[in-house]
Amino acid sequence: ETCKKIGVQFGCNSGSCGTCIIEVKKGQENLSELTENEKKFGLDKNNRLACQGRIQKGTVEINL
Repeated sequence: ETCKKIGVQFGCNSGSCGTCIIEVKKGQENLSELTENEKKFGLDKNNRLACQGRIQKGTVEINL
């Protein structure tokens, strides 16, 4: 919901389209582990799907 409020574009919301890929600038350690869908896109802790990564604690800074 927070990502939607700041203008991240979403398509499927299930991790299969890749529309919501974001760059994580700070706070990677505060996010959930990579999902299988993120791994299929070849993403890493610095590039995530906004619909799949969940903030577990603290704050996260992203690049749109």
